[in-house]
Amino acid sequence: MLAHNGYRVLLDLGYGTLPHLLTHLPDADVDAVIVTHAHPDHCVDVSALGRVRQYTAGDAPRLPLYCAPGVLDVLVALEPRPHPATIFDIHDLAGAHDLGPFRLETFELRSWERTPTC
Repeated sequence: MLAHNGYRVLLDLGYGTLPHLLTHLPDADVDAVIVTHAHPDHCVDVSALGRVRQYTAGDAPRLPLYCAPGVLDVLVALEPRPHPATIFDIHDLAGAHDLGPFRLETFELRSWERTPTC
């Protein structure tokens, strides 16, 4: 989590990250979420965060979610109802964004495939 002047941003919520977050923020009161790519070890607990928000945030505005292509598909596959777009205000991660006191600028990195050797 990045935090400055009371503004909190979560980055890549993979396996088991939400229980750790809840030990520090029992109400999961964060201002934005960033997910860099659709691998489960980077986004699976976004679904759990959405469920916490659904039951604790009441009429709060949707939580901004800045994510790479494919992340929404993973979230829908994990838990289609309620649809993630009813809990999260979904934005494409590409480009530049102002998030409270933070400036998020993204660029693509090549993903190198490794061939196992024996």
